[in-house]
Amino acid sequence: MDAQEGIKKRRQSGKIPTLVGLISIILISTLCGIVYLINDILPTPLYIEDEVHNPERFIAERAQNSLIKLVAIGPRVTGTDANEIQAVKLLRLEIAEIIENAHKNQKIEFDQQVVSGKTESWNGVHIFENVQNLVVKVHAQKYSEHSLLVNVHFDSAPTSPGGSDDGINCAVALEALRKIGNSPITYSHNIIFLFNGAEEVGLLGAQGFVTQHRWSREVKFLINLDANGVGGKIMLFQAGPKQEQFLKYFSTVSLPHAQVAAEEIYEYLPSNTDFTVFTKVGRYAGFDLAFVRDRQKYHSPFDDNNIPLGCYQHVGDTLLKLLKNLANASVIAEINQIQNSNDSVYYDFLGLFLVHYTKTIAIVINVLCAILSVLIALKGFYDFRIKFSRRFLAYIVVTFLGLALGWALAAAFAITISFILKAQDYKMIWYGNSWMIWGLYVVPISAVSCVPIAVFKRFIIKDLTYNMHTQIQMHLFRVIWTVLLVVGTCMGIRSSYVVLIPVLFQTCAFMSIHFTCSQYTERVWQILYLIFSIPSVMFLIYVILLITPTATTVSGDLYINPELLVALIYLFLTLLVTSTYVPFVTLLQRSYIIIVTAMGIFLLFLILVFTPITFPYSSSNNQPSPQKFTTYYANNILRNETSNNIYGRHKNIFNIGDYNAEKTISKYIREPKFNEDNDLIPLTKAVKLQLDSKIYLSSTLMQYNFTIEGPSAMNFKIETINNATIKSAKIYMTNEDVILQSNVTQYEIRYNRGKASLPLKMVFKVYLVKHGYKALQLNLSGFYQYKLSDVSIPYYDEYLKSFPTWTNVDAKLVITDTWTF
Repeated sequence: MDAQEGIKKRRQSGKIPTLVGLISIILISTLCGIVYLINDILPTPLYIEDEVHNPERFIAERAQNSLIKLVAIGPRVTGTDANEIQAVKLLRLEIAEIIENAHKNQKIEFDQQVVSGKTESWNGVHIFENVQNLVVKVHAQKYSEHSLLVNVHFDSAPTSPGGSDDGINCAVALEALRKIGNSPITYSHNIIFLFNGAEEVGLLGAQGFVTQHRWSREVKFLINLDANGVGGKIMLFQAGPKQEQFLKYFSTVSLPHAQVAAEEIYEYLPSNTDFTVFTKVGRYAGFDLAFVRDRQKYHSPFDDNNIPLGCYQHVGDTLLKLLKNLANASVIAEINQIQNSNDSVYYDFLGLFLVHYTKTIAIVINVLCAILSVLIALKGFYDFRIKFSRRFLAYIVVTFLGLALGWALAAAFAITISFILKAQDYKMIWYGNSWMIWGLYVVPISAVSCVPIAVFKRFIIKDLTYNMHTQIQMHLFRVIWTVLLVVGTCMGIRSSYVVLIPVLFQTCAFMSIHFTCSQYTERVWQILYLIFSIPSVMFLIYVILLITPTATTVSGDLYINPELLVALIYLFLTLLVTSTYVPFVTLLQRSYIIIVTAMGIFLLFLILVFTPITFPYSSSNNQPSPQKFTTYYANNILRNETSNNIYGRHKNIFNIGDYNAEKTISKYIREPKFNEDNDLIPLTKAVKLQLDSKIYLSSTLMQYNFTIEGPSAMNFKIETINNATIKSAKIYMTNEDVILQSNVTQYEIRYNRGKASLPLKMVFKVYLVKHGYKALQLNLSGFYQYKLSDVSIPYYDEYLKSFPTWTNVDAKLVITDTWTF
């Protein structure tokens, strides 16, 4: 009996008391708070009064003053007076003041580009006219054909004053221009600042600069500053061609913030920045930086000038450091000799320093780490005398199945919860309450994955202690992630570093454990393992914090089940983090207390789902999370195809929103009474079309000459009828002619205008099959921002008033007219 008690005591050596386990979980949980605080670290902002002692430093207060003036204009939509006159005047005044007060050593040149042109995409042609760009060039010390480009845009989304998107970056660019202009120091390369006025309507300002500005050909490197959220630290989330040669310069900035994972995720999101135009059309190398926090405020009235001064300082310090280093860098002059390489791996560690290396080096690191991981696992098996016998193989298989079963149960649980919430119509409660993800998914996933481990410890073979069994489980978990690391490496996924970090630190932990022969001890190996786990767990928590703003907002806009998507994202991330510690359940006394407590927390959060506390939308100034809608009030003018006389009108209202949009509309929105005399869009707002002439060039070829006049945003659908074919087509604008594709039967054309212009002229040459029959049908739509227009429609006003206060509605008018010739 004594011998059996001794064996049992030896097997259970190293067990962890329940209270110690609870305290350890609390301490590990505090890592979340520590990471959150670290993520919130911003540089100390400098005020104008500090400039005396910091003449070369970026002054955050002055940039803030510039933003306050820009935001005061209100929404700056391309084609409106706010954007084309007021914003341009404000920026021109500041630029003129900077040039006037610049140091005598500096040669600064200003150009106001008014540009027209076209872009082509899969869904047709996008024509733009009189788009405005304000361009400032700080010349190099000696003549140089090489320039750096800083791009920002001063237009905004229709319902937003554009504080972060992209007002703050305009203000930062002005201050950076001022600091460079005031300095006696000159550089080897030119620095160009581009303030473009048409990003939100299709990246048109960038397109106009790249294709037509006289300075565009000398640009070798781009720094694009934009926003996909509000506030926080600006993140490098895309790096263009020739990445590795320039990432070393980014690593020198203070508090670098960069993740290649964001670059790979962004490729699948339905949005673009000017960076796309600059890298694909201009073939520039460069960096794309953006704010990514608080995405609920993005493109809403809450994106104003209420941005911490530290945000200005961070992006300002980052920009100035990059410009000063790159403006003297020989790599700019040699850039054409450098091979393109879009394959660097880069990420910051807690915002403290940047790690970057080429994809080739990443393969070497990942493979070496995988080999070491497997070898240290085999070493662990060998030390614990696990041989290739049937009994030991059965033990390994059962242990592995226990771990896999835990993950399978966790996955089934998370997916089930997502479907329950969807079925009960409580979708996206995490949109404005991201903390709910912790209680609904993270905690129960962690607990459920522990259940098989707690149960299967009864099947440990007698040769092993609980300490040994725990270490073997850790080895098996790490080998699973190692396999995933190898798969990700073979697939060329640069974001595999998210798996590399925990695998690497756990491998190092066990190398240390085996080097010190601590694997046989009761506590020493546990302490070593926990110490090595801290950096990797903090890094993973940091990645989760970075992903959350995008995951909780974009998921609702993708028209798939957002609850399931969020459940799967946090299932993966939770298992990646918790697999570091889950094997300790084997050593935990009365582990069921921990598991039951975790499930109790889950039940509490589940109850909160059904209370007003977790309603996903809010218009509170403290933590706003408005539900966003784009609402179209559309009128179609009905014409007789033979005479083109109007015989009626047709109206329709439709909305575009997130996954909950249909629920909100059915619950709150009521269509008011309609009065045909007052509630139709005035005919004067329709696109005006005039047939100037119709000329027979031959018996089968007809030339149509049209004049078109309308608002700053229009769509044209032009198609042939009666088997006709358009031989050629040309559009004449104020300062540009656009030739369209020849020998087609249909055009889809989108049109945007900046400054006011003369009416468009269109010329079509059409092959006729049936002589004397009509050959062309023109469907012309004019778009207006309702709240920025001079139109008042009682019916539409009442409709918009029915939207709850916690919504943000981008109200548009669309009037469509169809002519046949």
